[in-house]
Amino acid sequence: MRYDVYAQETGKDGEVKRSFDLEMQMEDTKELPKRARYYQSIHDTHELRKGSMYSSLKDQYVLFICPEDIFKEGLPIYSFQNYATENKKLALNDRTFKNFYIFNQYEKLPDTHPLKPYLKYFATNAAESSETRKIHTKVEWYRSDEKTQERYMTWEQEIQLAAEAAAEKERERNEKIIAEKDAEIAEQARKIAALEAKLAGKNSK
Repeated sequence: MRYDVYAQETGKDGEVKRSFDLEMQMEDTKELPKRARYYQSIHDTHELRKGSMYSSLKDQYVLFICPEDIFKEGLPIYSFQNYATENKKLALNDRTFKNFYIFNQYEKLPDTHPLKPYLKYFATNAAESSETRKIHTKVEWYRSDEKTQERYMTWEQEIQLAAEAAAEKERERNEKIIAEKDAEIAEQARKIAALEAKLAGKNSK
């Protein structure tokens, strides 16, 4: 699984309290809600494979940052949880949250909203708060650092090679399945032909 950003909030003893999957999505691919569902399921499966009980699953946030309003309701932030259809006040309380931040709508947030400086920075590249200025400084440094660029390109190449290897493995697996099915069909056809020949021999008598 390749996240844009994955982070965990931990307590004083190192225990995980919440996890965050943050994705920057610059175009509407028409399947972002289902992708959010997929990211959530992958995370939960990973946690349960480590031997965790259902009750130990922590709060999980899947966060998308987008330029355009994919829901067409004119809101800068969309926060989703699971509620009963019959009673919206009744939350399922599965502790999963899916939020979409539309940074081109940042002006609709009040100036006191803690996320407004960040969404404005994404939309305009204007770093006007101490936090966004720190981010901008780091962005500029990474853009100008040749070693960082080299490591990034090497990382991208490794990801591409891994993806190609996985695709080849999947192709070989599918070919094996098809070959086994073809052999099974051929065996069934042989048995049918033998049975038909046997029946034809009996009928000729």
